[in-house]
Amino acid sequence: MGRIYKGMTLENGDRTMEVVAFVDTGCDQTIISQRAARFLNITVGDEEIIVVANGSQIRAGTGTVMIGSRVDTIHSSMKVNITDLPFQIDPDENIDMIIGLDFLQMHNITLKLHNKGERIRGICDYVDFPALS
Repeated sequence: MGRIYKGMTLENGDRTMEVVAFVDTGCDQTIISQRAARFLNITVGDEEIIVVANGSQIRAGTGTVMIGSRVDTIHSSMKVNITDLPFQIDPDENIDMIIGLDFLQMHNITLKLHNKGERIRGICDYVDFPALS
């Protein structure tokens, strides 16, 4: 099965950044890259320990950012973790955000997977994603 990617907008004050996000249903918390946090001038708060899928722990700062989507009716402020470690796995992907379960649950988003690709349903409509191998 392929991965699910989503174009998102991050905002902080008068700064805005369009990013590619990876939807990760195995990730409890939404994460943005340090590059995105620096560009948006996000004040990085206390560190948290995040336990990743393989059981190892990584340290991540925290911050608040406005997250939106042009396609869906999503536009809300939320606390995110800030670290580059998950993004170093494949730096060629140019991913600056991992959408975790906290975001999916906050917006009551459900995923409907089928053979021809992935569908992610936001508050009011479906958005098609092609299957990526």
